[in-house]
Amino acid sequence: MSLPTVPLFNSYGFYIGKIPLEQALALHGRELVLRARGTGRRRHFTSAKLYARTAQLWEPRVSGGYIVLQLITT
Repeated sequence: MSLPTVPLFNSYGFYIGKIPLEQALALHGRELVLRARGTGRRRHFTSAKLYARTAQLWEPRVSGGYIVLQLITT
């Protein structure tokens, strides 16, 4: 008997494979978000999307007496 799977997408929306539904439910909210359709008894899960691992922010820095914006990865 095969376990139900859902398609897995990275944070940019590219398909990267399939993940077992049970594992996706365990990671929902921490590592990824599960997408579902319907409500109640008709609800079914359609796909999973990973959260972005890094964030990029503009931070002001002083360079040569001027304030410049530098893109940093957090």
